[in-house]
Amino acid sequence: MQKNKWCVIFNPISGRGRAVKDRPQIESLLRQYNIPFEVSISEYAGHTVQITKKALGSGIKKFIAVGGDGSLNEIVNGIFSQKKIPAKQCILAAIPVGTGNDWAKNNRLGSTYEKAIQAIAENASYFHDIGCATFQENHKKTRRFFINFAGIGFDSAVVANMGSRKFGALSYLIAILKTFFDYRGTPMQIAVNGKSYKEDAFVLMTALGKYCGGGMHLAPGSVPDDGLFDVTLVKSLSRIHLLFSLPKIYNGTILDHSRVESFQCSRIHVDSKNDIRIEADGELLGTPPVLYEIKKKALRVIGRFSSPS
Repeated sequence: MQKNKWCVIFNPISGRGRAVKDRPQIESLLRQYNIPFEVSISEYAGHTVQITKKALGSGIKKFIAVGGDGSLNEIVNGIFSQKKIPAKQCILAAIPVGTGNDWAKNNRLGSTYEKAIQAIAENASYFHDIGCATFQENHKKTRRFFINFAGIGFDSAVVANMGSRKFGALSYLIAILKTFFDYRGTPMQIAVNGKSYKEDAFVLMTALGKYCGGGMHLAPGSVPDDGLFDVTLVKSLSRIHLLFSLPKIYNGTILDHSRVESFQCSRIHVDSKNDIRIEADGELLGTPPVLYEIKKKALRVIGRFSSPS
């Protein structure tokens, strides 16, 4: 693989197989825009991390994820779990094909393959913050990096209930409905900005982007290069109250809700005695306690996000 080429990694399950089905169209567009590339296909969970590290070992620094937020997450973890090439020398792009594509939405990559590829050709880039979660997995301290959202509570319970994602958005909807009737809330101990909180929480989201879960607008003020997480804490709600609150979750007014608190920070510690997992960018991780820390402007990405002046 030549060092000036992009490493294009296809996720074969993204978009119910659409990533691989549309491979000829995507490759044709890359050639049309004179983007040099070579292709790899992810074959199992975690494989994209290994592909990324192998490419970095051969001197490749440019990556395109053909998939969803989970594919981006694995490339990010491949970049930050090696030391040969500094992360700031790398560049990450996305051709969104996944179920949610929340990161792509935040970065205004458009609704077509061509618009995303145009952004790559134009080098529409900036340095993006990266989150680091340190948590327990199999009784060992583990680190995982994320580029969009990390959460504990309802969202991680939904991910745990998804199982196979071969049905795309339908898989997510089924998991939401199942979780809605089973989930009872999670008592949390939160330490942030020199204060401690104890809350019976519906969900706690630690955000770099604005959107998660296929368009839920849970961090409307989030800026991905300001060196701060935007944290949204939704306190426990009755099912009826939650149903009436759903529009606020999607229209960006969730922070106006009486049962919601929000704050900014660069570091937050969360614990829970409940049997609950952590998720990051839609990927299920280990268990609390978890420490989230931010790496400011740590990775160059292709995106059309503009920071407020």
